[in-house]
Order: sequence, then structure tokens, then C-alpha cells
Amino acid sequence: MFSSITQVPIIALGTALRMLLLPAMALDLALCYDRDYRGGCANKWPMPVNSCFSNRGGTNWSGCTNDAVSSFRISGGCCRFYRDADCQGGPMFTECNVNVPSIYDKYGQFNDQLSSIFCY
Repeated sequence: MFSSITQVPIIALGTALRMLLLPAMALDLALCYDRDYRGGCANKWPMPVNSCFSNRGGTNWSGCTNDAVSSFRISGGCCRFYRDADCQGGPMFTECNVNVPSIYDKYGQFNDQLSSIFCY
């Protein structure tokens, strides 16, 4: 029989292995050109978590170009939205599990400024 002291590392090791072997969680994100989810949307879909998703060059979001997003939806997590590529320069704003039909109405100057997203 193991003592409680020897069981702790075994439990911790098992938890660490599960974290490494389980697939990463993902969330659903929709980015739309116009307010009220109009003008065409890119659905990402599921979005990988804990990584930066950048629209460098304006073609990485299958349907939405760089600096053109005016509404979005997030389900299953949170995202930080950045004006600069590669999640640089500090986030403009952060949202969790939300529908934002108008970035302009909620954040004003950040409408049509989105270049990268970090979701978690």
C-alpha cells in the first residue's frame, strides 16, 4: 500500500499526462463584414484556443479581410481582439461568450480595425 506522500506525485503525473494527451479545446467564432452579422461572415469554426489567429495579408479569414470586421459572435470561450497582426500591440478589447452585432456601437473607433485574435 502506498503512503499518501508517494501517491501525490502519481496523481499529479496522471493529470499532467491527461492534459498532454487530450485534444485542445476549441470555441466557435463568427466574424462578419457588416453590422448585424451581414455582408458575409467567416466562421472559424472551431477556433483553436491558446493561439494567435492573424489575418496577415488579408486572406487568412476565409471570407473576411483585414480591417473589415464590424460584428462577431463567440461561443465557448473568450477572445482578445488586436488591431495589429500576430496579436501584437496590446488588445483593443476582450469578450467572452457574446454576440456583438455592432463593434461601432460598442467600441466606436475599433470598428473595421481587427487584424488578429487570441482565444482562450
